[in-house]
Amino acid sequence: IAVTFFPEDVNYQSASFIVTVTLLDKAAPVLTLDADKTAPVYGEGVTFTAAVDKDHTFGSDRLTGTVSFYLDGDQQAAAVKNVAASGDTASLTLDRVSAGAHTLTAVYSGSRDAAAATAVSRFTVAPRALTWDVSGLDAVKKYDGNTAATVTGALKVSGALADTDPGFRYDSLTGTYAAASAGEQTVTVTVTGARLSN
Repeated sequence: IAVTFFPEDVNYQSASFIVTVTLLDKAAPVLTLDADKTAPVYGEGVTFTAAVDKDHTFGSDRLTGTVSFYLDGDQQAAAVKNVAASGDTASLTLDRVSAGAHTLTAVYSGSRDAAAATAVSRFTVAPRALTWDVSGLDAVKKYDGNTAATVTGALKVSGALADTDPGFRYDSLTGTYAAASAGEQTVTVTVTGARLSN
């Protein structure tokens, strides 16, 4: 930049000088993305924290800008976080992510001094375990010398989330007594056509 000074006082002559301005590229921060669970199960909340690691160019100043989160390519509702308000970090909690493999992407918008940055976390949500609930089953008969049992009642599953229905269905139940003798016996129940329809 060339600058010329023209004094109003005729006793002084004009002067010129050149100022060299160097425009530097925006500093490139490192964006990391970490989860609070390494092996989440369906129904468990998972919190991801994106941290913007400032280059020394930033000095002690906090960054401005936002971090947006995308689950499998879809931006999450209310997932744009201001990094300046939380010490150069932004967090997002995901609830009830479906079982299977997923990708969460954090995108830092950049600022006047910092370039944009992206971080990716790949994680797998395990299916939730269900267990048999046999509290509604019964098998009673008169002694007849064989082990076949007539099972009454409904077989259920437990372990599903409180406000969800896994859609457990079955076609029939077949019971077998442990022994053909009279008295209290353990009954083994065979389930035919068991399935989850939801």
